[in-house]
Amino acid sequence: MTNKLDMGVVAASILAANPSQSKMDIGKTPTLPSGFSMTVPVSEIDFFKWNPRRIHDSEEFEHLKESIREVGVQQPVYVTTPPGSDRYMLARGGNSRLLCLQQLLSETGDDRFSKIPAIYVEYTSDEDLLDAHLIENEQRSDMFFWDKAYAYAKRRDLFQDAEGKSIGLRHLADKFVNKGITKTSFSKLSVYLFAADTLQALGSLCIYLSIPKASDLRKTYNDLDLVYKNEGKTDEEAFQFFWNNCLENWSNINADTDDLDVPALQQFINERFAAEFDIKVDGGESKTPHSTPLPQQLSQEKTELEKNEPKLRPAATSKSENSANSDGLTANKSNLNSGTDRPQSDSVGRQPVDPAGGTIIPGNLSSPRENDTAADISFRYQFRAHP
Repeated sequence: MTNKLDMGVVAASILAANPSQSKMDIGKTPTLPSGFSMTVPVSEIDFFKWNPRRIHDSEEFEHLKESIREVGVQQPVYVTTPPGSDRYMLARGGNSRLLCLQQLLSETGDDRFSKIPAIYVEYTSDEDLLDAHLIENEQRSDMFFWDKAYAYAKRRDLFQDAEGKSIGLRHLADKFVNKGITKTSFSKLSVYLFAADTLQALGSLCIYLSIPKASDLRKTYNDLDLVYKNEGKTDEEAFQFFWNNCLENWSNINADTDDLDVPALQQFINERFAAEFDIKVDGGESKTPHSTPLPQQLSQEKTELEKNEPKLRPAATSKSENSANSDGLTANKSNLNSGTDRPQSDSVGRQPVDPAGGTIIPGNLSSPRENDTAADISFRYQFRAHP
């Protein structure tokens, strides 16, 4: 069966609304030469429909916004015109700069925020635009894990649609490299795609996923699936329904939390698995694999973690734990300045911002990124930053 990204579930998972667009009749946009520099009203530019960066850091976003408030947009955005459209569309990143101007214009009414410097590029295809946005965002700054998982799965779907068949992971990795999209390892790419295909039911909690967290959940999924099959059960749809139902229930129960507690979720899934399929070993214990934590283990492990966890980790020292490109090291921001001293770029950090609707999505100031460590996870048992 060919994996397919469920766009409806993905959209709901980050609570992103469509950007408000102007309905003014500006007539047909004339054909322009590629590379043409111009100034364009922000009301005439649409966000790219498959924009891969949908989660932005609130602190970084505000830094960019204040810089633009003081000196205007210093770096032009790239725009194009899709066939049959009389509007411009972002062609390579630029979502944060455009959103900042939209907000500043709405807040102040100052005409200097009504236009943005732009460079026109010729439209080729939506697939090429997605590639360009991915490359631009990866070069500028770290993307959140869930953003990258969504974008990679979408690009895989487009590759498969073009070839009319499912594409193996190694072949897909080669295609990504040939397009210049990513240097992500084969093993990490598999985690991104697993998350997009199998963890969507977590809904709004998806923004707290990271490489380690998704890897742990994949291990649980594979282990339980193996136990399920070893018991002679062959209804894969029933197992998948069980899995999605567990994630949905967990998401509903923890809708007001600001983290994804994977060990607790694993315990929840194990208990539901034993009850749902009545798979037991002698003595009445759940026949879940040893690699997946059992309730007793989780209780002991949590106690030990709480003994050693830090009392407070300042947000300023936790740059991008749930970034897809993070090396897992913390970054000291004491040498970073706000305002005009900072280069203007679309960047991402800790708390997410919906770049389409401009809504700040409440989140932990130290939300998990790609290389979230065990210490990072244990920290969240005690300290949570509520909006």
